[in-house]
Order: sequence, then structure tokens, then C-alpha cells
Amino acid sequence: MKNAVEKRLGWLHNQWVEFAQAPDARLLRWLVEPSEARMVEAWLKKEGDERTGECPDLFLRLDTPFLQPETYGLELRAALVAMVEESQEGVSLGRMTPGQSGVEAFFGACEALHRHYESVCEVLEHRPI
Repeated sequence: MKNAVEKRLGWLHNQWVEFAQAPDARLLRWLVEPSEARMVEAWLKKEGDERTGECPDLFLRLDTPFLQPETYGLELRAALVAMVEESQEGVSLGRMTPGQSGVEAFFGACEALHRHYESVCEVLEHRPI
């Protein structure tokens, strides 16, 4: 018999699998109470571990604080580039082009990562400033 934590982790897993299998899926948003955020954290940590993860997807945690709308896309791209460089897998996220907005640069990097990996999930987390 599963305990409450195992049931909640199973619920999150099932929601993710249902979302990931939907052909038109683009964004899964979990709205949780502050007291439930640790459960989502635990699930992401579990899925990010090669030994315990059940999903074939790659979960990347982007916890860059949203301070300035004008620079947020660039900050997210920089965080993503740092993660990729740290992984030492040799993935190229491409260069920014002149006149490209931060949002375009971030999504361009995400697209490059998606081309490299079959499934990608970016996790954006709201944190109080």
C-alpha cells in the first residue's frame, strides 16, 4: 500500500505522462500551494536522477528570478547555456543574431536543444523576490 507521499508522486507522474503523450501538448502548468511545492520539487529531483526517474524526458530547472521583463529571456538563455556547458555533452545552442529579442534567443536555444534531444521539458519556477 502506498503512503501519501508516494500517492502524490504517482499523481504528478500520471499527469506528466498524460500531458507528454498528448500530440498537441505545449505547456503543462501545475498550480500548487506553497506547502505542496516540495512535492513537485521531489518529483523533479526523482525524474532528474538516471537511477530513479521513470520518464524518458529531460527536465531542466530554470529558477532565474523574473526581475526585468526586457532582460528575462536573455537571462533564461544564459542559464540554459550554462547548464548545457556544465553537462559537457557538446550540444550547440546556436548564436544570437543581431536584433534578436531575449525571448527569441531563449526559444531559439530551446529549439536547438529540442533538436538534439527527443523530449525536453523546461521548468520555470516562480520564486518570491
